Amino acid sequence: MMKIKTPGTRTHHRKGFSLVEVVMALGIISFAFISLLGMLPLGLGTFRSAMDTSLSSHILQQISSQVQATDFDDLAELADTSFAFDDQGNKVSDSSPSTIYNVRIVLVQSGSQTQTELPGAISANLATLSVQIASNPGRQTLTSDASTGLWVATPGVNIATYSVFASRKK
Repeated sequence: MMKIKTPGTRTHHRKGFSLVEVVMALGIISFAFISLLGMLPLGLGTFRSAMDTSLSSHILQQISSQVQATDFDDLAELADTSFAFDDQGNKVSDSSPSTIYNVRIVLVQSGSQTQTELPGAISANLATLSVQIASNPGRQTLTSDASTGLWVATPGVNIATYSVFASRKK
């Protein structure tokens, strides 16, 4: 059956959305946004952890280069020193307000000599240094273990310990 439009009749076309449709769409969108906002702190924490790992690697490379450039007999002078770095991995003074990372170098000794134990032998031509990198944005006081000289765990401070080897150059 075909409709014929006469001059006096109006056809009604529905335009736009009903109130129910708008409310449903807003509910769905707000649910999605709340879920995304809930994941934001997790993402920021993961990002900060990745930045700490990346900068720790950069700082360790700087310290390792400094150890390799130091004469073997002068390693004791380099050991038991602390350094400070900013949030970009640049060396700063210990008292600088931009200090984020603290670094400590400790010479691992066997008795009173600089020796490194290897499987089956002890080498007097290889030194082991422990390098600790502390992410310390709150600038908390770090305490050391009396027997090892290494920093002990402090709440709110992420401390990573690495070993760096230096050999006697002949």
